[in-house]
Amino acid sequence: MCYFVNLDLQCYNEVPINTFRKENVADHEQQTFSDSAEIVKLLWKHLKSINYPQLTAELKEKDDLMILDLLPTEGSVVQIITKYLVQTQNNFIEKTNPTADRLITANELKPSHVITCVPEHDFLTIAISNIDHVVYEDGKHSTNYNFKTVERQIIDRFFKEKPMIKITHSAGQAGNPFKNTNDRNCIMNDFRFLNEISAALSYSTDCYWIYEAVVSCTRAEAHGVREERPETGRQSTDTELAVSVLFQVLRSSQVKHIQDLWEALSLRQSSLLIEMNQNPFIMIEDRSFHEMFTEDQKNENKTVLANITNLDVLITELHYVILNIKSKDVHPTYTILETFEAFLGFGEVSEKAVECLRDLPQVEMRNSIALWKLAVQIKKGLKNSESV
Repeated sequence: MCYFVNLDLQCYNEVPINTFRKENVADHEQQTFSDSAEIVKLLWKHLKSINYPQLTAELKEKDDLMILDLLPTEGSVVQIITKYLVQTQNNFIEKTNPTADRLITANELKPSHVITCVPEHDFLTIAISNIDHVVYEDGKHSTNYNFKTVERQIIDRFFKEKPMIKITHSAGQAGNPFKNTNDRNCIMNDFRFLNEISAALSYSTDCYWIYEAVVSCTRAEAHGVREERPETGRQSTDTELAVSVLFQVLRSSQVKHIQDLWEALSLRQSSLLIEMNQNPFIMIEDRSFHEMFTEDQKNENKTVLANITNLDVLITELHYVILNIKSKDVHPTYTILETFEAFLGFGEVSEKAVECLRDLPQVEMRNSIALWKLAVQIKKGLKNSESV
């Protein structure tokens, strides 16, 4: 999946799995890749044989799978197979343990959570251990199976401790590749210095306006604008690698992607500035939004923030809201919760972020910057500082 993150999938529509494997998979991973692809093909053929309703007519008619069928995109073979396997496990759990209430999301899934067995090996051992074979004096034989015991042992061994699985889809995630994804974490880890981030932000800003200007041009023409741009000398040798990596992303991006990338880089920059005891929101001219907490308010809010599970989500989304205070005409007397609910209505923040604020209903936007700084300090284990 990572191979295709920044590529135009249309170019791979007719690429067979074996062709992709030979050209792009490392030698030491060839066998693993082939085995995994064969398992997908077997499951796909099984779904075709049982006329699985989620399998589209187009997929049923396909003679062979292509590489794009292995990607977890909407309506792909792999996505359909995954949903089928999840539903199968959930059905087993419901039938064997009706009172089970353990539920995990696909993101939390580990190999140990999945029902796995080889019937001819695992079930055979249990069956043999529960055979009552009798040889009578007249030479006759009788074989009886203790089916109740066999059933109980199979349930205890393979089903009882397994959770049900919930497949979730984050709202807006498809159009926002840098929110709540590994891409954002990569940016946060790879860009470690302010000069790197400043260079990347500068170029991503330029690219945004270039893409806006040439939106009616072809992708090749848009790339040409970037390639012909003269060097400005703004990037130092320390940042050349970071910026070159950035352009690998930008070459296959859309305007929305660059916007999201800019937000991720900006968040990283702000977090580093907090660590350096500097104010990342100095560009917010309305000083009403810079109001600090009293000592009692700080201690009270610190306790609430420390108990928030999704603090990362709140930090990310509150940063976005603060940067959009002026463009969205946000007033300092609005509560942060009602502001987030308004942003949620336009699909601009996640519902998880709104839930994080349920225990902070009275905090107003005048304290939004103070709340964000406090959250970052808690997340990073930094000492409080009044100067930021």
